[in-house]
Amino acid sequence: MKRTILLAVLFTSVIFMSGCKEECEKSGMASITISNTSNNPYDFYINNSFIERINGNSISKDIAISEGNNQQLYAVQVSGYIFFPTEVFDNLNVIACSEYSWQIP
Repeated sequence: MKRTILLAVLFTSVIFMSGCKEECEKSGMASITISNTSNNPYDFYINNSFIERINGNSISKDIAISEGNNQQLYAVQVSGYIFFPTEVFDNLNVIACSEYSWQIP
């Protein structure tokens, strides 16, 4: 009896996980986590579109990013600079259903 229940739970989990994978592939989305190791906040952009402000010494929540080659990541320091803000650039080839991380500055 316990074995039957265990197999049923395992089978249901496999079907559920494959359904999530299919949905993720259909949407063509992945996720990226941004770590800000500076004391200062940074504004974060993907392909020149503002995404969110990331506070100093913090980690952003998972941010959705579209699948595709050459996704442009950009972060610019908001405050705490003397003459010019620090700017960080990178390009990322994104595969659907993947998880990425990026550290600034």
